[in-house]
Amino acid sequence: MSLRIIYGTAGTGKSEAIFQEIQEKIKSHSKYPITIITPEQFSFTAEQKLLDTSPSHSIIQAEVVTFARMAYRILNEVGGKTKTHLSSSGRAMLIDYILLTQKERLSFLGKSDENVEMMARQLTELKKHMVTSEKLEEVIANTQEEYLKRKLQDITKLYESYIEKIQSNYIDENDGLTILSTQLEESTQFQNHDIYIDEFAGFTLQEYEILRKLMKLSHQITITICTDNLEENTNPDTDIFYANKQTAKRILEIAKQEQVIIDNPICLKDEVNKNIIPKAENTCIKNNKRFKNPELKHLAENSEGPFYTKYENKVENISLFLANNPYSEIEHVAIEITKLIQKGYRYEEIAVITKNIPQYASLCRAIFRQYQIPVFIDEKKDLSNNLLAKFILSLLEI
Repeated sequence: MSLRIIYGTAGTGKSEAIFQEIQEKIKSHSKYPITIITPEQFSFTAEQKLLDTSPSHSIIQAEVVTFARMAYRILNEVGGKTKTHLSSSGRAMLIDYILLTQKERLSFLGKSDENVEMMARQLTELKKHMVTSEKLEEVIANTQEEYLKRKLQDITKLYESYIEKIQSNYIDENDGLTILSTQLEESTQFQNHDIYIDEFAGFTLQEYEILRKLMKLSHQITITICTDNLEENTNPDTDIFYANKQTAKRILEIAKQEQVIIDNPICLKDEVNKNIIPKAENTCIKNNKRFKNPELKHLAENSEGPFYTKYENKVENISLFLANNPYSEIEHVAIEITKLIQKGYRYEEIAVITKNIPQYASLCRAIFRQYQIPVFIDEKKDLSNNLLAKFILSLLEI
């Protein structure tokens, strides 16, 4: 029953280090089963890394799970599957019904698609951070601003109605982690496991409560945190790792409260070293795996604080292009891709990254087609645009 924190900045090999250690444990036939917990979006990548640790590409001793998957398994083991799980669509329908039937009680919230979507997000946040209607009432009682008070009253009324409607027959999908935290100790699935928690930027209150229980149940729990150090900084404006340091502080506080043994934290720095995680006291491994060129490495190192040093060498791997509009921007990208292909690159080796896919998707399709560049755009598509779905819906209408 111990806690170990592995920390380092981006690209220092935190994930690679724990997978190397897992590989060594599998080879030595460790008596403790291994569980790797990742966010949903990283679970597939983690499974690939885990399979790569075995020459036979099959592993029984270790597995990758998410918190949501853990909740599902615990409910199956200790009970709780008798109630229907309410999906996001079902939650939206129920919120819409409450807004319609209780509009006389509400001051601000009316029945509209925007309010349904807004309240669905609000309920999700309230549940993730375990905020009850009683806590909301306390906030309302201490609020002087009249408009804010009335808005909070509307949210509280809808929240209470929502809980009342689902408590007998349904389980909200956002309640899964709360149920997991309360029933985890009744389960035997994760007792005496070596647990690795990787790729998380932070945790919700629900997840902190799960960590509290796992610390007491597991043989050892290892958590990776992206930060330059674990020293608390009181000024978030000058420290880009402020939130991560607060996460580490909270985890250590929980470990002390539960009287869990806290191993010396392990720091990973930025020079190549292929050793697995050492057990020496306050060890700092120098190990940068991510950045393949000096410009990116320099950029990462100098974006971590308010002060920076100038890159003195010639810049060859990073360039900037100032475009007049999105059209010229995408056309420039298409020209650069064509040049890379002529040099021998393959299309599958090239990625175009943007944080505004809706704005650029149609332009990419049109311009890349002109340059005969095949493109896959990673975007969500409306089910109603699917030909098979249209066909079935048309049959139902007939």
